Amino acid sequence: MLKTLKAIHPKIGSEVEIAVNKASDNAAKAKALFCGMFERDCNNVQKGRFGQALAQELVESDSNCDVPEYIKLAIAHVCGGSASQT
Repeated sequence: MLKTLKAIHPKIGSEVEIAVNKASDNAAKAKALFCGMFERDCNNVQKGRFGQALAQELVESDSNCDVPEYIKLAIAHVCGGSASQT
């Protein structure tokens, strides 16, 4: 996520990376990442743009991304299919 953020917002990405690296555990790292992108005083990162850039990065890098079951079920529900199809 940091790689993608730095690609579309180099300055914000560098600031957020520092905050994430300083965080003590995974929960704190996640909070630092989220707050550093979407709860800024000004110039928040656009969620849609970031999501599209992250999706592209995942496809191009052929990364192994484990999708949580509840997200698979939600997508299947919205699309009218079963979770095994996602």
